[in-house]
Amino acid sequence: MNSLQAFIALVKAYCAINILLLPKAFRNGGYILSPIALAVSCFFEATCAVKLSQCAKYTGLTSYSDIVLLSFGPKFQRMFQVVIAIVQFQFTIS
Repeated sequence: MNSLQAFIALVKAYCAINILLLPKAFRNGGYILSPIALAVSCFFEATCAVKLSQCAKYTGLTSYSDIVLLSFGPKFQRMFQVVIAIVQFQFTIS
């Protein structure tokens, strides 16, 4: 997978579902609280993405699973893989 394909896959994964769900979330959350919650969420997501990129650059690892293995050990790696599988399964059902 080249970098362009990875970028497009990343954009699809993060943006596609959010574009579909955002109008209903704004209606349910209200027009005052929703923009604040969205801004806070964007800040934390951007911060985590930058930190993850710095970690990948520092360690040379590009897989989430490998970074978790290096950081926390094999027990947490297995737990992380299960959580990722559940999240992916949940999004495919929705």
